[in-house]
Amino acid sequence: MSFAAKISQAREIYLPIYQTNDYSLVFMVVRTNLSSAACASAIREALRPIQRTISTNEFRTLQELVDRAASPRRFLMLLLAGFSAFSMILAALGIYAVISFSVSRRTAELGIRMALGASAREIKQQIMVQALIPAGLGILIGIAAALVLGQSLTTLLFDVRPTDGATFLGMTIFLAAVASLAGYLPALRASRIDPINALRSN
Repeated sequence: MSFAAKISQAREIYLPIYQTNDYSLVFMVVRTNLSSAACASAIREALRPIQRTISTNEFRTLQELVDRAASPRRFLMLLLAGFSAFSMILAALGIYAVISFSVSRRTAELGIRMALGASAREIKQQIMVQALIPAGLGILIGIAAALVLGQSLTTLLFDVRPTDGATFLGMTIFLAAVASLAGYLPALRASRIDPINALRSN
């Protein structure tokens, strides 16, 4: 405890402890296997004979200090993750709405196809392809944009490369799965169209 740290505007200045009377700037780091309460009590007893004016009321674990320092960035990351999840939900709803509208417009056509021998499986595959082709193009465009723009984020990344293959692969699979799920429900409904009712409705 031979130095005091003075923090001002994200800058740290280290002063000899005997050149300052402001003991609120004194920090002591203790490594121990004791619990926080037991360690705090032992530190108070050890410091009381040395300096009675030193405040020993505030004890924090190293993890608490790290959490406090990282809390602004953690909040921004959680906020960004929330917006990303909301955007994903909107995209899935958009795919579902477009494909559902397309199926409703093509009810007669699909009924004729099934009357001429098309199986429910073929109809379902056709609708799924209709949903996955635009989604696949969007994923490819997103990957290309991420590869180009990711280089500008290199200094902000820790232990992750801007061209991390596992991240790109994982997100590609996830986005494809979301698009497949959004297109599967309209495809399932299209595969259950009754050809006779579809033709009578026209």
